[in-house]
Amino acid sequence: MAEMAAISPTISICEMLDDESGLALSKEEVIRYAKKHGLVFVEGSEVLEEWDKVR
Repeated sequence: MAEMAAISPTISICEMLDDESGLALSKEEVIRYAKKHGLVFVEGSEVLEEWDKVR
């Protein structure tokens, strides 16, 4: 993604955890969080699809 955006190729990836259980949030929960906070949710398959187009 960084290369496609023509920025320095350093990326951090994090897993979002539930405050109460400490378990990973479901994809649906993450999508709701993203919408609530004005963030973009991107599927890994979408990233790979775009990467294949530029390579």
